[in-house]
Amino acid sequence: MMSGEECYQGVYTALTKGYQAIDTAEGYNNEETVGEAVRRAAQEGIQDIQITTKLWPGRLAWGQPAKTYDKVLESGRASLKALRVKVIDVYLIHTPFAFEEGNDTGVAQWRACLELKREGVCREVGVR
Repeated sequence: MMSGEECYQGVYTALTKGYQAIDTAEGYNNEETVGEAVRRAAQEGIQDIQITTKLWPGRLAWGQPAKTYDKVLESGRASLKALRVKVIDVYLIHTPFAFEEGNDTGVAQWRACLELKREGVCREVGVR
């Protein structure tokens, strides 16, 4: 959940030291900064970087309505835009709170993630 210069330096340094997997999330509010560090590392010849980011699905118990199918699509596309990469390697539903609500919202979120995969926004989807 780092942000700003600390995030940028941390991600960039990790990549220069051999890390290949970067994990971020919509809820961390640092996808743009992570993307900047990844691009710099790539410009310097560091390859095979895998980026995982996560959808914040909302949580009714915390006063945050669960994201609808359309809102999940918006979030996935926004994450891709913020990261400024060609494709997100792994897009996860951060926590499956919507499945706790006793309706089909979680299923709709999952279907939206599958649609993002079909669109080429991400390579793989899952639930964390």
